[in-house]
Amino acid sequence: MEIRITYICNGAIYCGFKPDGVEVLEEREVLYPAEGYELERISDKERLLSVWLKDGDVKENYIEVKIDEPDSID
Repeated sequence: MEIRITYICNGAIYCGFKPDGVEVLEEREVLYPAEGYELERISDKERLLSVWLKDGDVKENYIEVKIDEPDSID
């Protein structure tokens, strides 16, 4: 799991890097799982691909769960 900062600017959103020469209107922390995993909220088991951490939400409220591979048809 990793947190990347998302920068919201006029007409664009930049994830993981701060743009040069652009006015940043807002910065948000976004939680991403490792490749091949989804995030699962511990409280209700909801599965998510990413989470905007806001209103006191923290990384510790989530676990990484391996994405189920679809059964192959032989």
